[in-house]
Amino acid sequence: MQEDDYPVAKWINRNGFYIASHQDLTQTQKEYIVEVFQDYFSGKEFKSERSGLLVISKTDNEPDSISLQETVDSIPLDIFDEFILVDDSKSDKIRSFFRQRGFKVVYGAQGKGHALQLGINECKSENIIVMGIGGSDDVRNLDEMLINLKKGVELVIASRFLVGGGRATDESSISFRSIGNRFFTFLLSIVYDKNVTDCNNCLRGFKRKAIVNLNLKEKGDGVFFEMTARSLLKNLKFIEIPTFEKRNIISVRSKRRFISAFLFVWILLKQIARK
Repeated sequence: MQEDDYPVAKWINRNGFYIASHQDLTQTQKEYIVEVFQDYFSGKEFKSERSGLLVISKTDNEPDSISLQETVDSIPLDIFDEFILVDDSKSDKIRSFFRQRGFKVVYGAQGKGHALQLGINECKSENIIVMGIGGSDDVRNLDEMLINLKKGVELVIASRFLVGGGRATDESSISFRSIGNRFFTFLLSIVYDKNVTDCNNCLRGFKRKAIVNLNLKEKGDGVFFEMTARSLLKNLKFIEIPTFEKRNIISVRSKRRFISAFLFVWILLKQIARK
């Protein structure tokens, strides 16, 4: 078989290139690839935006090195310009481990909301992804989340309750977590007349400027619920993508469910009052 026997293929080989499409590419990723090539060949100026990753560490335990290595190795760090560990733990081992692997380490956080604020202040990128240290977040979502942010979306939430999403957990309180999340998500959908399915997941991405302008107040575990509510109130460009929550490989500090429920009610009442 000679190349000259196939003149069309020969011309393509001389003048074009081949792009392999992985079976796990989402429709959003495929469309983004097409848009990038269309912009390139049309001579449109390519807008480059920096992307940052915030990993929030919230654990009272000393994790083993294998679990830490598994967590870091799973993250596609090459798609980020900067990556930051924001530490709300008592573990010097965690800080040292992440620092050795190129992470900027910020510590002294006192609650999840305070950790988020410290991370945003330290991160210089416009597109920011937040995830936990436990290993339950599906890192396969990170690229699609960044693509949506680069296309102009201001808040992307990885939803465990969209079609295609789900969760696997050993917690006996799984039913309370699901019922509580769905209940408060339903309230947000009613109050703001928007379609929301997962109001409180940590795994999310956002435009830095948009979230700074929300002027978030919560310093503790209610910050992501507040972010969702404030984003709906301010009509940010918002989408959800399905995700699958895995079991934690690093134990994280859990919150008391009923206290969280009262906290969410209080946050929602405050947001309604701030309208």
